Amino acid sequence: KAHDILSRHLSKVEVSYMKQTSAEYDALDCGCYASFAGGMATASAVLSGRKTKMYWADTTVPGEADIRDFKEEIERSARSKLLNERWIESMKKYGFQGAQGIAGRINNLFKWSATTKKVETWLFDSVVQAYVQNEENRDWMRENNPYALEEITRRLLEAEARGLWEAREDLLEEVRAAALALEGDLEEKIGDVDEEYQGSRVDVFTRKDVEVWKSEWKMNKNQAEDGTI
Repeated sequence: KAHDILSRHLSKVEVSYMKQTSAEYDALDCGCYASFAGGMATASAVLSGRKTKMYWADTTVPGEADIRDFKEEIERSARSKLLNERWIESMKKYGFQGAQGIAGRINNLFKWSATTKKVETWLFDSVVQAYVQNEENRDWMRENNPYALEEITRRLLEAEARGLWEAREDLLEEVRAAALALEGDLEEKIGDVDEEYQGSRVDVFTRKDVEVWKSEWKMNKNQAEDGTI
């Protein structure tokens, strides 16, 4: 019943809106923004069959709210930091953590693309040019945090595979080459392993899993009340 009520309300959503209250962050700083605003728009679009409008409200200057389309905000965020050479140089001061911060923003760009379809090809092209084609930046990440660079190449390849990025063949080939080089680096670091090795995983849960959890929770609750556990 609750699921049906939520679905009905989501199908009536016409606008997905987020408010920025501090200049310390932007649309690419946190993946939760893509999950909340992008997820809301996606759910509404699927249930209603129409596109949901998306807006970003910049209220960092009191009394001068600036309402922007999400596409505009994503591009502004990318230009101001992710594709800004001065910002990249500032991140290099933080070594491993700086590289991880860059990878996180590219990961969030991917999330916005997946949930809103508002990330244009030129943005992904620019990421490749800044972090894969640029030998100095690529070598810095490879030395300080190869895991971050591996995540960047993996997300780019996934974006192309899912049709989110219409990649030029030359750029795509460079990403593939960088990914293969990193794979060799990481395998050499790991060395020989006797058991199955998995760096990370994604678990997908469905409504059926939730029903199982409910029954187990009730059973444990009853046992706790009875003093049997």
